[in-house]
Amino acid sequence: MYLELAIRKAVANSLVHQDFNISGTGPMVEIYTDRIEITNTGKPVVKIDRFIDNPPKSRNEQ
Repeated sequence: MYLELAIRKAVANSLVHQDFNISGTGPMVEIYTDRIEITNTGKPVVKIDRFIDNPPKSRNEQ
């Protein structure tokens, strides 16, 4: 149902953009019969309604 490349990119994205300031957590992949959910802890570094037109910001500079 889903392209392998799309799933790989979504999982990689969740790994790269995780918040390393929150310990004991990490990205989670949940597979259901009708969908796949990839979630991550932490708040976005930009407002949700500004995702498209905001310049990129790094969460983990170090």
